[in-house]
Amino acid sequence: MEDNTMRRCNARRRNFMKGVGGALAGVSLAGCLGGSGGDGDIEYWDTFNVQSNAARQLVDDAVSQFEEETDSTVDVNLSGFGQMAGAEWITNFEQGEYPVIFTGDQIAAGLMEEGGWILPFEEWKGELSEEVQAGIEWMEEEVQTAIKWMGEHPNMDEEIMTFPVGMVPQEPFQARIDHFEEAGLDPETDFPPEDYDHLVEVATALTEDGPGDYGFQLMGHEFDWYTFAEPYTNALGGDVGEAGYFSDDYREVNFDTDTWRQAIQDILDLYHEHEVSGPQTTSASDNDVLDQFVAGQVSMSVMEPTVIPSLLNRGADLMENGDVQWGEFWTEPSGMNNAMLTYGIAITRAPEGADEEEWERKQELAIQLAEIWFSEVIQTSLVQSAGFLPVRRDLWEATAESMPYGDASNVVEVMSNMVETSRGVHTSHPMYIQASSSMGEYLQRGFQGELTADEICEMGAEDGNEVLDEFWSARE
Repeated sequence: MEDNTMRRCNARRRNFMKGVGGALAGVSLAGCLGGSGGDGDIEYWDTFNVQSNAARQLVDDAVSQFEEETDSTVDVNLSGFGQMAGAEWITNFEQGEYPVIFTGDQIAAGLMEEGGWILPFEEWKGELSEEVQAGIEWMEEEVQTAIKWMGEHPNMDEEIMTFPVGMVPQEPFQARIDHFEEAGLDPETDFPPEDYDHLVEVATALTEDGPGDYGFQLMGHEFDWYTFAEPYTNALGGDVGEAGYFSDDYREVNFDTDTWRQAIQDILDLYHEHEVSGPQTTSASDNDVLDQFVAGQVSMSVMEPTVIPSLLNRGADLMENGDVQWGEFWTEPSGMNNAMLTYGIAITRAPEGADEEEWERKQELAIQLAEIWFSEVIQTSLVQSAGFLPVRRDLWEATAESMPYGDASNVVEVMSNMVETSRGVHTSHPMYIQASSSMGEYLQRGFQGELTADEICEMGAEDGNEVLDEFWSARE
């Protein structure tokens, strides 16, 4: 992108960031941005660290290994999702105060990608070892779904910029198998549920006859409301373009489609009609549900795999004896059941006015740090440390073998299988968060009996389409 084009994009972006910060107000942050100017040989920003203490240690280990191998030093900024997806990262990028490498949530990378600050993956992947390139090659096709929006953009080429390091198929089931047995259910045939009707049947039996209070706990928290809707809309309408938040041309959201209307209605029915989810549903987060799950109050749920570090910590005995099992979400009628949430890595172009030769040297060092992120020791630790399946397929078997208790809960196999039935990687569209931010609130009101499913979908679509209309009108 030429300099004058970048300046136009930056000017437009500043108008939108007022809304971005508001949409993410209240998100806890893990660190403070320092911008450029440290004493290290390279500057590196990361959001992976907030997943768990083990994830934070993994970041530290990667940096320490890099410094030892290269005799270089790193200025590390430990950020959180709110900083990356909100105004702080983008403001620093606009001011030319950004790192040569970052690792973070791919769904939040779009603003940096749009700004022209990211070096295309094609320009540096050849510097990675042959072993790494062979292990990640398969993902190049999968990640095409994340960049399709670029083809609609008047100032962008459709090319991979942020490349996945790890992925979370969204979302598998989790079950207390001991509860199934006490309720007279057969875990071999009743888990995971084969469709929505089977889910209602099993969840009802668990609620009425099992030792827990509720058979299937939903989530209504504003940041976790999607956990059941995400796989369900993929199963219902992934083959007709109605899964995920955006239409195929990214000009509208999907919330008022038949797929989303049915999914939201069925979610409300689980709570209001079938009563298999507890009164805490309206505000429940995945951490809340995890606590109830470990305590035996909840028998089954659909939690994001990022809870794995906490589950290994709080429910170690349940994981060890196999009382906790993971299961794949059903795929009918679409033939798919998820899109992958990815954690990616990006290397940046030189800021305006920077010494080009000096930045190229920094890029060379950054590629060596990227190589460490793709190394076996880091990749095989991702599930335990953050709940991410490694992007290197050649290491999936080793990852399962390295899991505590021999992966008795079957989580690695389940995640691996769901990758095969995925529709690809979640988009990095710059308005990913803003276009969907009100749906959580509306679903909460649906749980409270204030809104119908149709009203939730219509209001969510109206809000999301307004965000997209503003986004595209400022770029045409």
